[in-house]
Amino acid sequence: MAKKKRKTRGSVVKDLMLLFGALRRWAVEGIRDTIRSFPVLVERLRNLAATNLHLGVFHLARGSLGDAAYRFRLVNYLTKGDARAWYYLGICRLCQDRDAEAAQAFEEAVRIDPAFTPAAFLRGVIQEPGRFEAVPEAVSKDFYDTIAEDYETLFVKERGYDAPAQAFRAAEQFLPQGNMATMLDLACGTGLAGEAFASRAHLVTGVDISPRMLEIAAGKSLESGRKVYEALHEASAAAFLTGATAGGYDVVTAIHALQLLRDLGTVFQHVAPALKPGGIFVFTVRAAQEGAPSPDVKGGWFAHGREAVEAAAQGAGFTRLHLEETMLMEGELGMIGVFGKPAA
Repeated sequence: MAKKKRKTRGSVVKDLMLLFGALRRWAVEGIRDTIRSFPVLVERLRNLAATNLHLGVFHLARGSLGDAAYRFRLVNYLTKGDARAWYYLGICRLCQDRDAEAAQAFEEAVRIDPAFTPAAFLRGVIQEPGRFEAVPEAVSKDFYDTIAEDYETLFVKERGYDAPAQAFRAAEQFLPQGNMATMLDLACGTGLAGEAFASRAHLVTGVDISPRMLEIAAGKSLESGRKVYEALHEASAAAFLTGATAGGYDVVTAIHALQLLRDLGTVFQHVAPALKPGGIFVFTVRAAQEGAPSPDVKGGWFAHGREAVEAAAQGAGFTRLHLEETMLMEGELGMIGVFGKPAA
C-alpha cells in the first residue's frame, strides 16, 4: 500500500495563498455588490421611515399616543432626525400634558427645518398660549392631507364620530319645509356632512383647504347616482365667504371646524351675508371644561363656552334655535349649535 505523500511547506503556503486570493475576490465582490445595492438600501430605509411616519400619524389620530410616539422616535432613529417626526412627537407630548418635552420636540423640528410653520406655531402655543387667534392653514392642511385616506376609519369607525348626523337631527326641523335646501358646507372634509344632509339638501357646495380630503368628497354619490356635492372648492372658509354670493344659501354648515378659531364672532359675521333671510347656521364646537377660560387653548385647538358662543352669534344678529352639549366622538366633548338668521 502506497504511503500518502505529505505536503511540503511550499505547497501549503501556495494553497493558503490561493485561499486568501479567493477570499479577497469574494470580499471585493461583496463590497462591489454592497456599493451597487447601496441606493436600494437607502431607498428601503427611506420607505421604512415613511411607513413608520404614516403609522405614527394613524396611531396619533386614533388616540394611541404610546404607539404613535414609538413610531416617531423610530423615524428619527432611521433618518437621524426628521422635522415632521419631531413635530408629531411634540403633539403626542402635548396630548399627554408633557409640555416641556413637547416644546423640545417642536424646537428640534424647527432647528431641522426653520420654515416648518406648524412646529413653530405649536412651540409658540406653549410659550404664549394667548397670542394666537387661529390655527394656521398650513397646520390644518398638513394634518388633514396626511390622514385623508384614513380619516373615516380613524374617526367614524374607531372613535364613533357622528357629529354630522347629530347636527342634521338638530337642524332638520328648521330646514325649509317642502323644498330642498341649498347648502354650503364649510371645512367639508371627506363629505360626511354633505351625506348627512343629503335627504334635505341639494345644490351642495363644499369648501376645504385639504385637496386630498376634497378628492374623497368628490367621489361620493347617493343611491340615486347624484353626486353629494355639486361643486367643491379648495379654499379656506374665510376666503370663500368673502367672495360668496349674498343670500345664496338656506343652510351653512361648519362641522368639526370651529376648534381652529379663537374668535367665533368673526365666523358668524362672515356667515350671515351668505345666508338667505331665515336661513340657518349649523356647527359644532369643542366645549370648554367647566371653570376653564373661554376660549381654552389645548394642544393648539380652541374650546369654547356656551355663553361665548351665544354672545358671538347674537353680535352678528343670529337667534339661537338649538345649542346642546354632546359627545362629538370618543374623548371629545362638544356642542352642536343651530342659529337662525332673521327673516326679512
